[in-house]
Amino acid sequence: MSKEGTIPLDSRLSNLVNCVNAVEDCQVFLGIIRPLLGTGILEPDGRSITAQEFDRAIKIGMPRFVLADYRVEFAHKFLKLMGQDLTAIPNYKEREVKRDVSFVDLIRKALYGVEIRESKLVNAIVDCVDSKKLRSIITYNYDDILERELKKRKVSFFSVDGRNRPTAYQFPVFHVHGFIPSEEDKSYDMNVVLSEDEYHALYNNAFHWSNIEQVHAMVQTTCFFIGLSMKDPNLRRLLDIAQQRGSGNPSHYAFLRRGEYKQPQKAERIFYEMGVNVIWYERHNQLPMLIRAITENIK
Repeated sequence: MSKEGTIPLDSRLSNLVNCVNAVEDCQVFLGIIRPLLGTGILEPDGRSITAQEFDRAIKIGMPRFVLADYRVEFAHKFLKLMGQDLTAIPNYKEREVKRDVSFVDLIRKALYGVEIRESKLVNAIVDCVDSKKLRSIITYNYDDILERELKKRKVSFFSVDGRNRPTAYQFPVFHVHGFIPSEEDKSYDMNVVLSEDEYHALYNNAFHWSNIEQVHAMVQTTCFFIGLSMKDPNLRRLLDIAQQRGSGNPSHYAFLRRGEYKQPQKAERIFYEMGVNVIWYERHNQLPMLIRAITENIK
């Protein structure tokens, strides 16, 4: 459907027919695939309008280009490893898949099945660790990319998933949603939060180790939130708890991309009430420089 009205529509025809017919009037087909694909499924076990538009472009031999969100690419690789056809699962939910160690192995293959490039952001974070100015890192990621760089720098660290504890001489990296290392260490695999049900169980358990560690960090230290949207309800709840137990003054900082907020000043006020100051940036490649600049001023 043309938002600008550049493609005439026949009101006697359905949206599907109008959209598919419009493909034939184009010179190039450009598909933008986000995690929520197309305009929905019209029939049970059917294909979306977007998918049918793409089918028509293929049929008539039109030049085609597709821009896919990285989450779609990950899901495609993951489901392919499972022997599933992504297009045949219009309403796929992780909770419908039986989870066991072999399931985690499939995620491991999807995480590490491609070349992992050097990250300037990871390097900047590890520089902070190496400067002895950080007490710990709390990550919501499953991967061990951070640990690889710490190991490369010969920094003594320990990956924590709740069933183990670091020594006094090891820098702790808390994987509060679980840890799936590239090396197949099965001792970690059964403690990963994957499904919605598992997330809700974590949310509802006030004494879960991950919630305790996060609140402790928020009350006892100054936290820098990097690469988070700050929209996670559990994170916001824990910030509220920490705010009540702390001094009441905002002591944390969140790096947020200004372009993702229509009302930055309003967002600042909301985060301030949560105990978080906002550090705005325009482009993601500015983050390493900002992190290093802040680290240099930490005493």
